[in-house]
Amino acid sequence: MERTILYQITPEDLRSFILDEIAKNDLEASKRELLKRYENTLIGVNEVAVIHNVSRATVRNYIDDGLIYPEARTVKNGKYKLRLSYVLTLDFEELKKQLKLKKLA
Repeated sequence: MERTILYQITPEDLRSFILDEIAKNDLEASKRELLKRYENTLIGVNEVAVIHNVSRATVRNYIDDGLIYPEARTVKNGKYKLRLSYVLTLDFEELKKQLKLKKLA
């Protein structure tokens, strides 16, 4: 049986947790460990927008343009679900540059 577990965390708690992880000696190992913790957590477009301080439309547009890869859709033409470990690695400034290059090509 497949289950979806939702965790609620405030932006301040997430920031604090990340800063604590960064304070450890091995930054790359800390980053991998942090991401591994959220590998089985799926979130929606709204949460992605909040985490990255962008609009929901921006997230959806980047998905439609093939720059962000959702894990699944809950129903046909329904809501996207994205793996939190992947979402935490996204850089919207870089995605914006990629979109410009894609449109120029």
